[in-house]
Amino acid sequence: KAILGAAPVSSGRIEFLTKQPFSFKAGQAVQRRQIASVAQMVFQDPYSSLNPRMTVRDILAEPLEAMKLTGSKAETDQRVIEIAQRCHLDINHLRRFPHAFSGGQRQRISIARALVANPTFLVADESVAALDVSIQAEILNLLKELKDELGLTILFISHDLSVIANLCDHVCVMRYGELIEQGSVRKIFLSPQERYTQELIDAI
Repeated sequence: KAILGAAPVSSGRIEFLTKQPFSFKAGQAVQRRQIASVAQMVFQDPYSSLNPRMTVRDILAEPLEAMKLTGSKAETDQRVIEIAQRCHLDINHLRRFPHAFSGGQRQRISIARALVANPTFLVADESVAALDVSIQAEILNLLKELKDELGLTILFISHDLSVIANLCDHVCVMRYGELIEQGSVRKIFLSPQERYTQELIDAI
């Protein structure tokens, strides 16, 4: 939440190394619009994170309209179709409401909504925890595909280290809000330095 400007920064500094780098620090007013243009969030629950009164088309169009990223309805619709296809959604179903979709499809909609404005940074907060194992694999494969195709940086938050091993390049282990260990996936999984990290690995 702090990285996305949704919670105050108590100390330190957060930097976005984009084409036009910017940063903010403790006590500084946060330009949410500026952050939203480069960073977006995929939430854990695909059921409560989508507005049930909006069609999928309107859900995907909303960020474009709010940030004035398209100049016409036709341009908005074209961008919505492009991101829907990239997230493997059926464009013939864009006029349907969220309740008509499965959990996995809803999470694809959530990912498409997060990416429709072309951010470079994505925060995925336990984004597969509420899904069945087989559907988890589909969503993880989609995230890996999008990461490579779009050049995304993804901050993937999870308690499941098997999921972390499948998706991530660099791992940070936290306990009670404190960063206790970090390193490459290979380093963390093959030679953990902290007992807590080893316990997490043993629990897989």
